[in-house]
Amino acid sequence: PLDKTKKGGKSTMRGAPQVADGVAVLGHDQIPLQGFDAKTGEKLWSGPRIWGGTAPIVWRHQDKEYFLVGDGKAAMLVSPRDGKVLWKIRPEKEDENIHCGAAFAISGDRLVVLGVSNGPLNRRGIAGGPACYKISPDGHEQVWHCPIPPRASAMFAAPTIHRGRVYLDLCRGPSDPASANKMIMTCLDLETGKILATAPPAGRLGVGDRAIAAEGRVVAHQIFELGMVNASPDAFKVLSTSKNMKHKKATSTSVGYAGGLIYMRTKEGGNKSKFPHKHESRLVCYDLRKQ
Repeated sequence: PLDKTKKGGKSTMRGAPQVADGVAVLGHDQIPLQGFDAKTGEKLWSGPRIWGGTAPIVWRHQDKEYFLVGDGKAAMLVSPRDGKVLWKIRPEKEDENIHCGAAFAISGDRLVVLGVSNGPLNRRGIAGGPACYKISPDGHEQVWHCPIPPRASAMFAAPTIHRGRVYLDLCRGPSDPASANKMIMTCLDLETGKILATAPPAGRLGVGDRAIAAEGRVVAHQIFELGMVNASPDAFKVLSTSKNMKHKKATSTSVGYAGGLIYMRTKEGGNKSKFPHKHESRLVCYDLRKQ
């Protein structure tokens, strides 16, 4: 059983459990992150609270495994066996935040987070833009910071890293005025943070959603939609969306990828459908490989 909330309220566990170094963890904004022996289920520790509805990321470094988690204000590296917080990434000022509940991605020793602020949060709660850190078990160092923030709808949608590039939605392009608020897909260089290309969005990601990058394309699973984008900065554009695909309605569950194939669950029925076909679903497979 999980620890109860301090206020005695109810809490839904929306974040998926993760396993590292033989320890399974899960948590919620009202329930601390908790570690259990993956074989016996024995509770090993209770740690910090994390952002609601999100899951830790397993980071492997020199044959050892760690958990990367976020509490909405900071990114943390957690030791699996004892739940010890090894370090936290926080902005320099107390009134600034890193919105990284699920909104970060890792590639090698590079960690990309959303919402590093250069000033107080605005009325939408958006702090700054994406930033990249070089990390190790002993500490972290900021490599770059892009000052353009994501749109509110994409604030907690995780970036995607593919072939040395970062893909995410920002609220404007580098040449747009600061007052612009139109949301664009953006391709950044992982090492420098330079914006390599922008394009109209394929749709909008939901809280905690993460696009899948494979076969030279980025597959963005939006709310009830599926969009595909060419990953090359030289031809960065939307290739297809659910509107021109055979199965137009996707559920809010994650899309799976393996061996050049993507798998998604469709929503064929609707709320007004009658039993036994209410919310009828199908498992659909699309081939991303070059024919």
